[in-house]
Amino acid sequence: MTDAEFAARARELIADIRNGDLHGLSTAPGMCQQFAGRFFTLVTGQHYLLDGQAGSAWAAYREMKQTGRGTELSKGDKLQPGDVLFWAGGDYGHVAIYVGGGRVIENTTSGRGEKVGPKMDNIRSGLDIRPGYHAMRLPFIKPAGPTRVIVQGKPVGIPLELRDNTHWVPMAAFADALGWKVTDHRKDTGKLECYPKE
Repeated sequence: MTDAEFAARARELIADIRNGDLHGLSTAPGMCQQFAGRFFTLVTGQHYLLDGQAGSAWAAYREMKQTGRGTELSKGDKLQPGDVLFWAGGDYGHVAIYVGGGRVIENTTSGRGEKVGPKMDNIRSGLDIRPGYHAMRLPFIKPAGPTRVIVQGKPVGIPLELRDNTHWVPMAAFADALGWKVTDHRKDTGKLECYPKE
């Protein structure tokens, strides 16, 4: 699974949560580990722990380190969707899942972040690994890499812009890849006219 696929599936689940379909997710206070584990499994089909069990978030973090199940990120590393963030403080710790766009989903009673449903807690924003948190990355979630454009069976190097989950292709570059000429009529009609080169 790619990080982009994780992010897309996570968005679908979050939409379900907001609509009241919890998919068996625990909303009870103090159940951050059960919530995060279930959410991760719903997205990937796998648990981030080897046996899927841990008494607390802090225990889950220690297990991931001891078993080599995940790789701990260093300070300054950029998060990717699917990274599991553990807070190692207190008796039990805390765990959240990074879902992309600078946001994590978590079951917390702290009142931080954006509500995702009447009984659910938070999707919290934050681009950096915060002090006290440890980010773990699972090896089966790979970076998606750049999106390719295929024109008439051939990959072409067209720069894409991602806006609102939609890839936008510059018309002039696309037309050039097709071997078309572009006549700019935007001043008159608001359109670009393309036709085959002679």
